[in-house]
Amino acid sequence: MKIPFFCSYIPVELLTALGHGVVDISLFENEKYGLEYSCSLHDNICSYAKYLFSKIVDGEHKFDFVVVPKVCDAMKHLHSSLCHSGKIESFLLDVPGRAGDQSAKYLAAQYLALLKKIAPDHDVANKKLFLQAGENARPVSACLTDSGEADLRSVKIGIAGSSYAPALFQEIFKKYDARSIFLRHCGHGVIPFSEKQFPKTASLQDQLLAMAHNSLQNTICPRSDEGGMTKYIIAEIKKQRLAGLIVITLKFCDFYAFELEKLKKHLPAGFPCLYLENDLSVNSDEQNVTRIEAFMEKIMSGKQTPKKLSPQADVASDVYSIGLDIGSTTTKGIILKNGQEILASIIIPTSINMKDSAAAAFDQLLVQSSLTAEEIFRTIYTGYGRTAFADREQTTEITCHAVGVNFLTPQAGTIIDIGGQDSKAIRIDEQGNVLRFAMNDKCAAGTGRFLESMVARMNITFAEFSALSLTADCPTPISSMCSVFAESEVVSLMTKGIPMGNIARGLNFAIAERVSSLARKIQGEAPFILTGGLSLNTGFAGELEYALAAPVTIFAEAQLAGAIGAAVLASRRDDIQETRRS
Repeated sequence: MKIPFFCSYIPVELLTALGHGVVDISLFENEKYGLEYSCSLHDNICSYAKYLFSKIVDGEHKFDFVVVPKVCDAMKHLHSSLCHSGKIESFLLDVPGRAGDQSAKYLAAQYLALLKKIAPDHDVANKKLFLQAGENARPVSACLTDSGEADLRSVKIGIAGSSYAPALFQEIFKKYDARSIFLRHCGHGVIPFSEKQFPKTASLQDQLLAMAHNSLQNTICPRSDEGGMTKYIIAEIKKQRLAGLIVITLKFCDFYAFELEKLKKHLPAGFPCLYLENDLSVNSDEQNVTRIEAFMEKIMSGKQTPKKLSPQADVASDVYSIGLDIGSTTTKGIILKNGQEILASIIIPTSINMKDSAAAAFDQLLVQSSLTAEEIFRTIYTGYGRTAFADREQTTEITCHAVGVNFLTPQAGTIIDIGGQDSKAIRIDEQGNVLRFAMNDKCAAGTGRFLESMVARMNITFAEFSALSLTADCPTPISSMCSVFAESEVVSLMTKGIPMGNIARGLNFAIAERVSSLARKIQGEAPFILTGGLSLNTGFAGELEYALAAPVTIFAEAQLAGAIGAAVLASRRDDIQETRRS
């Protein structure tokens, strides 16, 4: 029979000994789904279980049988859904949550029940199975290994957690001359063990017991109370001399979030860690790319001699540089002379074709400055739409906003950036280097898009909304920050005759509360600087000051901070790690 492999607790040694074919489907390579794709599982069940259901039932492998370890609620629902589909037979393998003799005996009994299910003619009492132990008995995906040339790279980043697409990390790390070290995860979480644990002279029961002991003691899984995953990753960080760690989880799975918090207690203070959530959608990958690239920019900046990334840095005279910040709502552009003087600036709406918007901004900058394209020393792209320019030089908006704000005010502080697509809190030092950052890019709440939809529902302009908010004596509580539910709530409040100003202030207050939580997450400290499109909303600035219990600075160039930072970086003749060439 052909059987899928997707969890380290699946007894591959037993299945292969019986002559069954095992196919690894634990790693994502080309599978992409919509944010809420349809299957027999509830929407709020983890994305991995949904992916597995689709892959097993409707995938190209045509599986004959499936073993589902009962290690979490999602796997139990997966088993039930597979049985309900009537398309494949499923066996629920009950795995104890702790190691020990009694647990091993229980798991061995589960193996025996599985054996009777898939090999009913096997004479358990009189026959033996020569179980192959060790790593060779388990499927290994080629995509887990980095290329040979990667061994020459000095910077190594550990990738741990749930299932992931290795190619995503490998492609990004190449740009930073870094290497990805894939630590064991959901599908490949068993530490190799020696063959002497499965002596060929042992009875089948003894072999199953030895296999059960090994599985419970050596499987790297956060749902185990043995703490094996934490110990393993800490040991690998020291052994491999990793420069940072990325821990991945799938949507609606909390195991790895808790595991990362335990890990941090054992890591040196300030050790770079990044927590990523994936829902197997194209949109999720695009959002996580920004997080990974900003994470790498921070690590790489610490691997070089510190440089002041402010306009006071030495540059050749009459160097003209351009920074283009292509956001989801507007495209911003800046021309700097010698990294210090703003010659021209532009803010235009972002069209469906982001390349057209960037080209239009570039041309208008040249017209304003009376320069030609040949006179531009360097152009750097940033923002949500920078990925549309794979053949151009790019830097994440995290780094660009840090450098841009440092251009405007060269001091340490915390940036609150709220754009159309996401909101960010960025803590920087006196040189404009990123110390910590946090993002909200998984839903519209707390972003410009959220407020745009509310303003449209209220049938007023953005300027009117801001002015109304300032006239209100108190904010009307908004119970939901989900765009869909909040729209209904706003309509209901208007129907009840609640003053528009109170509703507007309530919306500003709700966004300010949400964004301030990002600042607290990174231990943000004053001064606080507000950038992005919401900086035009004066009513929001007041609510943000209240939520932060500190003054908030808004520069006239607040919308242009990202573009300014990109232009500053582009003005430097030396190759700095914060920018890269594709």
